[in-house]
Amino acid sequence: QEAAPAKLVIKSAVLGEDRVILVRTPAGYATSNRAYPVLYMTDGDAHIRHTSSTIEFLAQNGRMSEVIVVGITNTDRTRDLTPTKAVGPNAAQFPTAGGSDNFLKFIETELIPQIEKTYRVQPYRILAGHSLGGLFVVHSLITRPELFNSYIAVSPSLQWSDEATLKRAAEFFKTRKELNATLFTSLGNEPGDIGKAFVAFKELLAKTQIKGFDSQAEQMMDEDHGSVVLRSHYAGLRKVYDGWQ
Repeated sequence: QEAAPAKLVIKSAVLGEDRVILVRTPAGYATSNRAYPVLYMTDGDAHIRHTSSTIEFLAQNGRMSEVIVVGITNTDRTRDLTPTKAVGPNAAQFPTAGGSDNFLKFIETELIPQIEKTYRVQPYRILAGHSLGGLFVVHSLITRPELFNSYIAVSPSLQWSDEATLKRAAEFFKTRKELNATLFTSLGNEPGDIGKAFVAFKELLAKTQIKGFDSQAEQMMDEDHGSVVLRSHYAGLRKVYDGWQ
């Protein structure tokens, strides 16, 4: 029987607040001395259970290794997951937006060291996020590319702030020569600005010639913005572990 995720509280000096972190260790963790890769995930409380089940299933079927799952729960979600201020007529609704660099600093300087001190980890890290979390994943990839080894960006809100992150990504992919990383990105049946931005991102990835960089962009037309996550985590982890079996 899979235990409920453990709860860690990190008193964050970077963010000036306490942050609740959910940690799911593999079933055999307590009785072995093995070390595991770590999957870091935004919107942790929403996704830790279905993602843990997916991992357990894929690991039992020899498609991936077991991993430790670290789910970051939210305080001010919009602040943490948006790299830039909001623009346009609704911008006033998001007064705290634009805090991603600070949130990434929290992950790099406080969360990761705490996890690596407390748990037996391998030096392999995956970052996953959905919606604004997907936007955050893309932002992380293009601003701190060495922090994670693999990236899963589900329904990334790349339309945010007049596609500011998409434009920055185009610049990154044009100038970067080499990057040992895997990116899986997906979208449900989501027309409108988010869909347009995804198509542009997919085209950008298709043209990218970076040595060592492997990407896959997939649209799941029979899923919506919410339901696309479960299948995307399955497909994304398959991509990260491609050829591992």
